[in-house]
Amino acid sequence: MEEARLRSLSNVLNSAGFQPYLYEDFADAVFNLIRSIADGINDGNGEEVLMNAFNDESLQNYVITHFKVRHYYPIHHPKTALTHRIRPSLLPG
Repeated sequence: MEEARLRSLSNVLNSAGFQPYLYEDFADAVFNLIRSIADGINDGNGEEVLMNAFNDESLQNYVITHFKVRHYYPIHHPKTALTHRIRPSLLPG
């Protein structure tokens, strides 16, 4: 369910002019990690899965980059980015 919500936010990046190939690899790494953590929690080793993931320098860079890209546009263009979630009359300015 969380994956579906996060994937649905891609329209914000697309509307900002980002091409999907710029962020898809990072997003896939994060979604795979989320699934692995969920599986680990069910198996009783979620903490170990998370610790191993963040000890993997490549994976931690993918996760960090994903969330930086995901949050850059809404922070720097709030009026445009938030219009799909909030009535425009509620936005400042």
